[in-house]
Amino acid sequence: GKQILKSNLWTLILAGIIITFIIGKTSINENSYQNVKLFNDLIQDIKNESKTFSLDEFDINDYRYKEIIINYTNRVIDQELYGSLGSRISDFNNKNNIRKGIFFTIIKMINNGENQLKSFIRSDTNTVPQSIAILITIGLVIIFIKISFVNALKVGNARLFLESINYKKTRLRVLEFPFREEIYYASISNILLKDVYKLLWSLTIVGGIIKHYSYLMVEYITAENPNIEAEDCIKMSRIMMNGYKWKTFLLDVSFLLWNILSILTLGIIGIIVTPYYEACKAELYRVLREDYIKNKEFNYKELNDKLLFVNNNYGTYENAKIGKNKKPRILDIYELNTNYDRWDYILFFFIFAFAGWIWEVGYFALHFGVLVNRGAMYGPWLPIYGFGCTLAILLFSKFKLLKKIQTNPLKTFFCVMVACTILEYLTSIYLELRTGHKYWDYTGIFMNINGRVCLENSIFFGAGGCLCIYFVGPWLQKRTNLITEKTRLVICTILICLFLIDTTVSQVHPHYGDYISNDPSLESVKSIDE
Repeated sequence: GKQILKSNLWTLILAGIIITFIIGKTSINENSYQNVKLFNDLIQDIKNESKTFSLDEFDINDYRYKEIIINYTNRVIDQELYGSLGSRISDFNNKNNIRKGIFFTIIKMINNGENQLKSFIRSDTNTVPQSIAILITIGLVIIFIKISFVNALKVGNARLFLESINYKKTRLRVLEFPFREEIYYASISNILLKDVYKLLWSLTIVGGIIKHYSYLMVEYITAENPNIEAEDCIKMSRIMMNGYKWKTFLLDVSFLLWNILSILTLGIIGIIVTPYYEACKAELYRVLREDYIKNKEFNYKELNDKLLFVNNNYGTYENAKIGKNKKPRILDIYELNTNYDRWDYILFFFIFAFAGWIWEVGYFALHFGVLVNRGAMYGPWLPIYGFGCTLAILLFSKFKLLKKIQTNPLKTFFCVMVACTILEYLTSIYLELRTGHKYWDYTGIFMNINGRVCLENSIFFGAGGCLCIYFVGPWLQKRTNLITEKTRLVICTILICLFLIDTTVSQVHPHYGDYISNDPSLESVKSIDE
C-alpha cells in the first residue's frame, strides 16, 4: 500500500479531495474504530442491564435485551445509510448552532439527504403542498445522484488505485472510467445491488458487519470488468473473501491509531490516511485475485484484464494498451486543453453562474426549508461562480507560466484556491459597499477572515477550480462545439443582453431580503439587522 501511494502520491491525494467534496466522503477511514466500538458498546450495555451477563447464556429473544438490540440495530442501519461520522458531525452542528459551511452542506445533501427530506416534511415551514412536493423532488434527486453518480464514482476510485499498482503515472481522469456509455449501467447496478444486500443484512446487526467484508471486493471486481453481472460479481466477492474476512477486519483495526491521529488533527492527516488505506485494499484485491484465478473459482475467466496487473515500463495504462514503451510527459497525463474560443468563455461564464445559483438555492432549501432566489441579482445566475471558474480556465489555458503550473495538479489547486479566496473577499467588500448588505457571512466557521472568506470554502474552490480546468472545461467544450457558430452567437447575445438588463436593474434596486442578503438563523446577522 505504501509503495502504491508513493508512486502516485499527489494524484491519489487530489483524487481523494475531489471525491470528498463531490460525494461527501470523509477523509478519515473509520472501519477499525467502528467495528471495535460497536461490539464493545453493545456488550457493555447488556452487561449493565444484567450483572450476571454471560455470552454463553445470552439469548437474543430475552425481553430484557430487546430494547438494547433494537437500539443497536438502528445504529447499524444509520451507519450503513448515512455514515457514522456524518451523524456525529450533524449532532455537533446542531448543538453548536452551526448551519452553514461547505462541509456541513455536503454531509447534509449527500450522506443524510433522505433524513433531511423527512425533517423538511415535518417542519412547520412546509405546510403548503407545493413546497412539500418540491422538497420531495429534491430528496428524490439526491437519491438519484447517489445511485447514478456516487456509485459510479466509487468504481472509478477503485480503478484509479488498481492502475496505480503497476503504473507510475496514473491519470487522474481514470475517475471517468465507469462513466463510459458501454459500461456505465453495469457499473452502477453492481454497486446498487451490493448496497441493497448490505442494507438488508444490516437488520441482523452481526450479519451487516460480516457482509460488509463479504462484499468488499465488489467495487474492485467491477473496476476490472464492469460487464460482469451484478449477482455474479457479488458471488465472486463472497468466494474471494472466504477465509479472509477476519484478516481484513484486523487490517482495519491496524488503522485505529491512524484514525485517532486523524481525528486529533481535525482530519488533516486523514488526507494521507484515506488514500493509504485505499491503496492497501487495492493491493489486497490483487493478492486475493491471484489466488482466485489460481484455484479456478467461479467465473474466474472474467477477471481478464491482464494489462492491469503486469509489471511494465509503460507509465500509464493507456500507453500499455497501444504499446508505447516510453515514460509519458506529465502534460500527456492530463491531456490539457488550451483551444478555447471567445464563445466557449462566454458560455462557460453563464453555465457556471447558473450552476452556482442552483447550488445556493439548494443549500438554503436543505438548511432552512425555504426556496429563495439567492444572489445580488434577480436572474438565475451568480456572477462570482461564473467569473471564478471561467477565469481559472482562461488564465491556465493562455499564460505560459500557468500552463506550466497546470501540469502539476497540486500547484494548480493552491493557485486556484488563493485566487478564488481573494476574488471572494474583494467581491464581498464591493457588494457591501454598493448595497449596504452582506450576501454571505462565514462568522463562526473555522479559520474565517472577517466573515468574508473561510478555509473550507477556499479548499472547495480550489478543488472545484481543478475540476473545471481538467475535466469540466474540456467536457463542456466538446458539447458546445456541437452547436453551430451562428447559434452560439445568438445564444450568447441573448444571454449578455439579459445579464446587462439585470445588472442595471440591480444597481438601481438592489436585490436583498431574508435568506438573500442575510441569514436569519445567525445571531451575528440578527444584531446587524437590528
